[in-house]
Amino acid sequence: MKYKKLVTSNGKEIHIYDDMIPLQLRLAIWEFINNSLFKLGWQDGHTETSNKYKYLHSSFSENDNDNAGLLPFVKTTEINKHIENLALTKSVVNLSTPSDTYFGHTHPEKLVMLYYANMEWEHYWHGETVFFNDDLKEIEHSLIYTPGRIILFDASIPHALRPQSSSAHQFRFTYAMTFN
Repeated sequence: MKYKKLVTSNGKEIHIYDDMIPLQLRLAIWEFINNSLFKLGWQDGHTETSNKYKYLHSSFSENDNDNAGLLPFVKTTEINKHIENLALTKSVVNLSTPSDTYFGHTHPEKLVMLYYANMEWEHYWHGETVFFNDDLKEIEHSLIYTPGRIILFDASIPHALRPQSSSAHQFRFTYAMTFN
């Protein structure tokens, strides 16, 4: 397992975990996500412009989270120290395409846990998650889409994803959970 902590200019933390999830579980999560029901409607941001864009997503129930296996697994790892006293408020898998447009946004919850679900990804396919300063004028951190990566961060940090390039041969999936 690899771990790295980043800190924003106003002291908020971003925790990055790589190589933590066993291959068999990664494959099971991938299969569960690929068999999920995706629908149009998720929005990225809360401005008049961003509200014009709708995205494909699959909302997960508590049962879905159990069946997917990610949340039960992370509760047995050191990641649990970030979420053990928090309640899961929302769980969704976002499906990104090269033609999507994304906006900087925050969440009303306390913490976001983001999982990069694709089994393979090339760096030149792009699809990074970027973290902005509070006025959205500067990118403070940019995290490469790395299969199996888990990122935990303060939900008040403005962030956005960057869509993958047209050379990517597959959708970009992120499994996001928010906690209070």
